[in-house]
Amino acid sequence: NSNSGMVAFVESRSSVRDLALLFDCVPSKHKATIAEILAAVCCYSQQGFSVVLDAMNHHKSTKKEKARFANIVTAIQKEHDQEVRASCLMFVNALLTSTAEERTRLLLQKEFTNLGLPSIIKSIRKNDDVDETLEVQM
Repeated sequence: NSNSGMVAFVESRSSVRDLALLFDCVPSKHKATIAEILAAVCCYSQQGFSVVLDAMNHHKSTKKEKARFANIVTAIQKEHDQEVRASCLMFVNALLTSTAEERTRLLLQKEFTNLGLPSIIKSIRKNDDVDETLEVQM
């Protein structure tokens, strides 16, 4: 909750990796918190952004997922808790806005498109009663 705490967390690659791995193992309420922390780390600095990308790469390889961020997109699609959905979308938005490099941003957008995120968002808007927090993130 302080600058020195954030610096220490960003510099601890293993802590960020562990947090990313926990996402799949915790109740919904904690998933929202994890997504929000990862979003904050992304927005904190370029180093934070890089550490989070590394953590998500580590998650993909450790969990043997076919695509990076698959667990985040699955949570957006399947979680019934709108807070979890909103927090996951906040994380996606943080990833897409925290890099100054257009190429990196476009590659990330392509990853989320390939995971079907645009059609998932469209389906949520069409079929679900969406609260304001979730709507803002979409």
